[in-house]
Amino acid sequence: MARTRSKNGEAYPLHKLSNYFSSPVNLEKDSRTTGLIGWAALVAFVVGYDIFAIKSKKAETLTRSFWRLSEGKTSKFPVMAAWMIVTFHLMLEKDVRRKITK
Repeated sequence: MARTRSKNGEAYPLHKLSNYFSSPVNLEKDSRTTGLIGWAALVAFVVGYDIFAIKSKKAETLTRSFWRLSEGKTSKFPVMAAWMIVTFHLMLEKDVRRKITK
């Protein structure tokens, strides 16, 4: 794998998408920090923002924003495409990586 050097001289690998998809899928918990912290932060932000929007009556909730954007004639396709990309990334990526590495 190619390596480059940072300003302090430490070598670090270049991350390429082809290397990412060709690596084996490891679904076991390892020494890395769990991703649950990130998911909890994301949920807390969404709930917190919606509560702020409802109480302040000055901001649109995320749910209402999604509804509005998905109903528009010009914005419907980009919103649905973005949702499909997120779904693909979260649900189908491990299956794609398994098929590529076989």
